[in-house]
Amino acid sequence: MESSLKMLQLVRIFMVGSLVIYALLGEWLAHAPGSPKPVVFYAIAIVGITMIALIFPVRRATITLAAATLAANPDDRVAMTRWRMGHLLTFAMCEAVGLYGLVLRFMGFPLSRTWFFYVAAILLMLYFAPQSPSKTLS
Repeated sequence: MESSLKMLQLVRIFMVGSLVIYALLGEWLAHAPGSPKPVVFYAIAIVGITMIALIFPVRRATITLAAATLAANPDDRVAMTRWRMGHLLTFAMCEAVGLYGLVLRFMGFPLSRTWFFYVAAILLMLYFAPQSPSKTLS
């Protein structure tokens, strides 16, 4: 249990670091010439908001159910795998939100329009810190 928790914390730290790198890359690398179409921004923003909204039920369906099983039986390997994969899926969905910001930046949108994606992804990643299954239920 402790090794899985430490592994997930390490993965989360590296993923937060990669989000910072995405924001820096978006500023350092060349951007697409011309003015991007606002409809593209709105489409990707809707996808990002939908992703954020989906994180919560996905997390509830994977981590909470597995945590309940692990609280009753800490040696259940299937529940442990589901618990770990639920966290990794949550982290991947948070990371995707940050990647949407990077994509918009490469398309030529200014930082004033894309910073929300980076910040939202980092805040979500910090909010969804992995906890032992006994703390997840309380």
